[in-house]
Amino acid sequence: MEEVDELLNISVYKRLISTVNDNVNDFDLDIIVITIPTTLVVMLDLMSNMINILVFAAQGLETSVNISLFTISLMDLVRIVFLLISIFYLKPFADFMEVPESLFEVFYVTVASPLGSAIRITLHITVYIAIERCLCVVFPIKIKRIITRKTTVCIILAIIGLNGVTLYPIYSVYSLSWDFYFLRNSSGDGSDFLKNWSETIENTFLFHSMLIVSGLGTLVVCTALLVDQYTRRSDWRKTAARHFGDRRKCLSARDRKTMKLVVVIATLLIVCFTPTVVDSMIVILTPDYYFWEGYSSLFHYLYNISLLCLSINSTLNMFIYYKMSSRYRNTFKELFCSKLCL
Repeated sequence: MEEVDELLNISVYKRLISTVNDNVNDFDLDIIVITIPTTLVVMLDLMSNMINILVFAAQGLETSVNISLFTISLMDLVRIVFLLISIFYLKPFADFMEVPESLFEVFYVTVASPLGSAIRITLHITVYIAIERCLCVVFPIKIKRIITRKTTVCIILAIIGLNGVTLYPIYSVYSLSWDFYFLRNSSGDGSDFLKNWSETIENTFLFHSMLIVSGLGTLVVCTALLVDQYTRRSDWRKTAARHFGDRRKCLSARDRKTMKLVVVIATLLIVCFTPTVVDSMIVILTPDYYFWEGYSSLFHYLYNISLLCLSINSTLNMFIYYKMSSRYRNTFKELFCSKLCL
């Protein structure tokens, strides 16, 4: 009986996905709804990340937080480059240019895979920052001795290296070729795969999706723990301020400000990564959910939405830093406002 119920649930889920996929095909305003907003946000994303890199470099890469945020901005630049390329492979340009299936395979290997790797690196470095802050609150003295500048550099390099290694299975079964497309009566880039390429691609894609889901889940837990620790310590200092005067109050205000900054950044990332997680969960639950499979229309639509949300997150980070970090704000003014005044 339980097996029958499970099969019915799977059947209902597949019908729901299929219905949504068919409805997505009816979107005639894809350019206005998705492409134009995505392009505009990506341009702002590019400017904000370049500013972040200049500001963090001017401040000096001496602290673990600055090193982490600087690397995140660099990875976001890599993501933006591949994102600008991917726009021409996704709807509505893909339909307008009648992109063949083999070119989607080329896109997946040469553009989508590095793009996904850059996204995961950004997420995992943010998780590292959250874990570091949690440990610093619980074990302030010990962690400051353990997590040094060199330690942070090594951990970030390990994150980049491990995410890069996860791309190896894809490239191990793939090679470029020159194909002739009968419908277009022209030749172009194509792809050659080994015999076991389909299983390898699907398993790797599934693994990448699980990395995103687990990474965001870890970030949610760390953020909740960090908020709890800061709230408890802030309450304790409020009580102690009655006995020790204004100095305690000042420290409590500083802690509340730090807590607010961490919560805002983490919450924004969690919200903006939610479409990506939903996309990843559908990949895990639906075998035919890929660029060129049965649910390709739904995949393209949600993929565009996910990339748009990621760019919004990266763009808003600069304004959050400026609003809530006096050090960032002062460095920003020294770099840009003073030159404008001159």
